Amino acid sequence: MQHDTREREDALSTRADNPFDEMIHRFEGQYGRNQSAMIEAFGHAGWKKCGQGKNGRVAASPCGQYVVRISQEDEGFDRHVELCQTHADNKHFPKVHAHKTLPDGSLVTIMEKLEPLPKHLTTQRAQLTRQIAFGDTPNMSPSLREAAEIIRSQSDLQKDVHGGDILYRKSDRSLVITDPFR
Repeated sequence: MQHDTREREDALSTRADNPFDEMIHRFEGQYGRNQSAMIEAFGHAGWKKCGQGKNGRVAASPCGQYVVRISQEDEGFDRHVELCQTHADNKHFPKVHAHKTLPDGSLVTIMEKLEPLPKHLTTQRAQLTRQIAFGDTPNMSPSLREAAEIIRSQSDLQKDVHGGDILYRKSDRSLVITDPFR
């Protein structure tokens, strides 16, 4: 019994350390533990829809600094989030603030808000896409090459990198790989 209490206390302290984890936990209690409930919860909290993909929806936070991706089960995106967390020191991966798999398999991921890639960087995007696909692009920064190779090394997942999967972080002028797997 003492062991169960300790686990609950650890879970609570972890949520308390991350306000986004706490928010998701609170929404689960108020709205439910599935994809449609999370979409409703974030909408009621003022997050505005800013994108829709084949697996889910993206909404921007009221302050404009974060986005939430609420999607159906997606092994490729789940792996990408794992890579983002494992390689958080590589500026070409987005900063993930919370990631949770709901009982129905849906994913709720809160990360930094990024910008569309400026037109003057389309050549770099093409080089990055080629590096991920073929691994033979010269003249690439070491950190960008490392990010591409991390993606390439996931040989069990099919790559699916297109224009919308490479975004831009204004603060450090970096290309950021957001959803590279099918």
